Amino acid sequence: MGNTAKIEFKIFNRWGEMVYSYNGTNMTSGQGWDGTYKGSSLNNGVFAYYATATMPDGKEVSINGNVSLIK
Repeated sequence: MGNTAKIEFKIFNRWGEMVYSYNGTNMTSGQGWDGTYKGSSLNNGVFAYYATATMPDGKEVSINGNVSLIK
């Protein structure tokens, strides 16, 4: 796997529907959720996120919380 952590990142709406998912090893600046789902812009609101990173040594680090979408 090299020196890069494997990242799994998901965002869910208030009904528990996943609106964004990333699973990879190199999330770069400017890459990520753009506030759309299935090609449509979502309304302002609060969304839950869950992220897990698997480090090169196999250790897992997880975080979760809420993010507000404001346009």
